[in-house]
Amino acid sequence: IEARSFMRCTSLKNISIPSSVKNLESFVFNECRSLVDMTIPSSVKFMGRYIFDKCTALKSLTILSSIPKIPSYFVN
Repeated sequence: IEARSFMRCTSLKNISIPSSVKNLESFVFNECRSLVDMTIPSSVKFMGRYIFDKCTALKSLTILSSIPKIPSYFVN
């Protein structure tokens, strides 16, 4: 999913990422303040910077993938 695809999407509460997705680029869900929960499938092998930055309602994040490196600045 390309960078900033859902950035500032205020109505997004949850999302189901299809298994065809391999990358979550930087800032994909940045400032999605209504996002409550998300599961990242095992197909995802790369995650960019600040994906969930300022997702203030995020309560549950499940990562089913064996991502080689999750950035230390995954969320701010």
